[in-house]
Order: sequence, then structure tokens, then C-alpha cells
Amino acid sequence: MFHKSKILLLALLALATTPIFAAEFHPHEDILSTAQEYVESQLHRFSGDAEVSVGRIDKRSKFKLCNQPLSAYETANELKPGRNVVGVRCDGDKPWKIFVSIKISVYEMVITARMPIPKGQLVSEPDIELRPQDVSKLHRGYFTQESDVKGLITKRHIKTGTIITPSALARQKMVTRNSRVKIVMKAGALIVHSTGKALSDGRKGQIIKVKNIGSGNVISATVVAPGRVEVIH
Repeated sequence: MFHKSKILLLALLALATTPIFAAEFHPHEDILSTAQEYVESQLHRFSGDAEVSVGRIDKRSKFKLCNQPLSAYETANELKPGRNVVGVRCDGDKPWKIFVSIKISVYEMVITARMPIPKGQLVSEPDIELRPQDVSKLHRGYFTQESDVKGLITKRHIKTGTIITPSALARQKMVTRNSRVKIVMKAGALIVHSTGKALSDGRKGQIIKVKNIGSGNVISATVVAPGRVEVIH
């Protein structure tokens, strides 16, 4: 009977001392929630809807129980969509700090293909639609306005549901090599029109070489419209 009583006493002592031992260390949950709450308070920096997911702390890591509320802070790198690191520190009697991994997902309406778009086709309104996407993953770029892609030409086949990236599109050629073009030369209020021959292909905004048929001079001109280039002095 005495032996059983001794075992019971030891078990009660173990239960009584365990919380005291555990209380010596700061809960990981409080550290993680401090980091998450700080980042969530900064989401106004981002356009679109944003979500925060916090990483984990190694179970073997121990931090002395802080006798003050924890505080979070940004490292040398500002918060951005995607992976981030946020510092959490204790400024109490036994100070410490730790860096916590945080992921910020930012969702915006992004231009995607509503249907297959063949290579070499002009993009039009029926071909595209806006869908919410996590832009923190879109490292190749994206479009958010239909007007940004309408009238551009596809450089490769685009499958249904594919996010349309800048590298997949090009401006339509407005001038082709060896074709005749109208040259508009402007010098203040003076405007002179002449005919030329394009020495290379050209898209809107590009500067190409053009040979003036009348004078034989080769000039640099900006493509401004189909079959039309402009020189401003």
C-alpha cells in the first residue's frame, strides 16, 4: 500500500511541475501570430485581395518566456508578394529575436485565354477574359487590362485558360520590308509629304531606315500607322 502511495505522489509531483517547466519558454503560437498580425496590418500596400500564410518554427527551438508583448518588424527587404521574412523580438528582461517565414498571396484579375489562340493571330475581345490569379507567382509578367492586349499578335499558340504574358505577344507589323511608305516630315509648322521605301519591317513606335524615292536619301523614321512613317526635326 505504501508503495502505491509513493508512486501516486511522484505522479502528482510530475504533473504539478510540468506546467512550470513549460512556462519557462515562450509559445511558438504566440510568435507566429505576432508575425502574421503584423503582416496583415500592412496588406493595404498591395492592390487586389491579399492573403497571408505563416511558416513554422523548428520544434526544437526554445525561447525564454517574454515578460512583455512581442513585437514584429521588417528586415532590410520590404514586404512584397511571395516569400518574405519578418522579425519577431522580445524586449523584455531576457531579450531574444527570431525570423519567421511569411508568404503573401496577392490576387488580381489577370488576362487569360478564353479559347485557344493560334500563333500569328490578332488578339480580340472574344479571345480573352479576366480571371483572379495569385500574381506573386507570375514572374513572367501579366496583363490586367483588355486594352493592353487587343490588336497585338500572338508569337505562339496559346491554350485555353493560359495566362497571357508579354513574351507571348508582339505588335503587328505596320510596315514590311521593301514596301512603299508615306513619309511625313515635320519641322515646326512646316509639314512635307513624300514617298519612301522601307528597308526593314516595322511595328508601331519602332524607328526604321527608309529610302526617300525622290531624293535617294536614307533616313531614320518612326512607324506611326500602317504604311506611314514620321520624321520630326
